[in-house]
Amino acid sequence: MLIKDKKIELFDVQFIGDQTGNREKHCTLKAVCWCYSRQLSQKLKAQFNTDETRLFILNYRDDIAVRDFIRYRLNWYEVTRVDTKDDYRTDLYVYAKDAPASFGVFKKRGL
Repeated sequence: MLIKDKKIELFDVQFIGDQTGNREKHCTLKAVCWCYSRQLSQKLKAQFNTDETRLFILNYRDDIAVRDFIRYRLNWYEVTRVDTKDDYRTDLYVYAKDAPASFGVFKKRGL
């Protein structure tokens, strides 16, 4: 049993175009929830040739999707995989990578 004592914020990001063809990021807060978090090892990262850096384990929810964003300790992460353990609806394993540098716009706005 893992203690879910870390607070994260789940965000949905949509790109909305205007009349001139410019696209703007709009970030909406989906939920604030508690989870267990750990950093993935560099050895596994190199072995499987993946850029995932963090694992979040939280209670089951059905509204998390790939390409959503997580804010944890003022850092932004992009969700790369969402997995359940043997299809039981108890815990949800969310693998994430560091958000791209262009995503830092939200840091300046104070989100």
